Amino acid sequence: MMATDAGMSLFISDSEGSPIRSNEFDSDCDAKGIKRQLDEGLVQKLIGVGRLGIKRYYQMLKAQPEVYRDERFPWMETLASEGVEEVEVSLDGDVVPRIEVRGVRSSVIYVGIPASFANEMYGEALEPFCQEVEWMPTGRLSVDCLPKGVGKQRVVDFLLNSGKVKRGHTLCLGDRPTGNDKGLTLWHTNGIPFVSVCENQAQVPGELLDLHVGGNANGAASFLQTLVDTMRKEAKADSPLSAALVQKWVEKLSISPCN
Repeated sequence: MMATDAGMSLFISDSEGSPIRSNEFDSDCDAKGIKRQLDEGLVQKLIGVGRLGIKRYYQMLKAQPEVYRDERFPWMETLASEGVEEVEVSLDGDVVPRIEVRGVRSSVIYVGIPASFANEMYGEALEPFCQEVEWMPTGRLSVDCLPKGVGKQRVVDFLLNSGKVKRGHTLCLGDRPTGNDKGLTLWHTNGIPFVSVCENQAQVPGELLDLHVGGNANGAASFLQTLVDTMRKEAKADSPLSAALVQKWVEKLSISPCN
C-alpha cells in the first residue's frame, strides 16, 4: 500500500503487484465529507499569502541577518541582497523560491524559506482559512497547505478501521513529527510506535525521543535494516510490537541521533 500527496490518495496492489487507486479509501473519504480539492478562489488567496510571506522573509533576512540567517542555506543571503521581487507558481524543482499547486488543486506548497520561520511568515495570514485548510511544515524549506481533514492520520485511521493494519503489528517512520508526520505519532503508546528520523533532535517532542534515530533517509534505511535483521533472529511473526521493543532495536543502531 502507498499513500500519496500527504494522504490525499491511497494505492493498493493488484494481483500482479502493480499499484491501483483504492476505491474503498476514496468512498470512505466521500462518506465522511472530506473534501480533497481546494476551490480555485481559495487557491489564489493561498498563493497570495505565500508570496507575501516569502518576500517578507527575504526582506527580514536582509535587514536582520543575525536573526533570520540559517547557516544551512548560505545562498539565501545572496538572494536577499539581490531582492526577491516575484515568486513564481511552478512545479520546477530548480526554481527557488516558488509556490506549487499540486494535482487538481489538491494542495498549495510554499518552497523557499526555512521551516523554522514558517509560523512567523505565514501563520497569521493563514488563520482566516483555518476552517478550510490545514498547513504544516513538510521539509526544511517547505510548507504544505491541504484541505481540512486530509493527512497521514486519516490514512492510518482508515487502515485501522478497515482491518488492513493492526496495532501491535505496525510501526511508523517520519522526519517531521511536529509537521506533516504528526498524524503518524498519535498511536505511539497505543500499539503503533513512531520512529523519528528527523535530522534535528531539537524538533522532536520529548515523548518521542525514546525512538529517535535521526539521519533522515539514511537513518530510516539503517533502522529498517536493523529491524529486518533483528526480527529474523529474535522476533516471532506474531509477536506484538511495542515502543519498548522497538526501542531495543533503535539501541542496536550504530548511527548516532542528529543533534
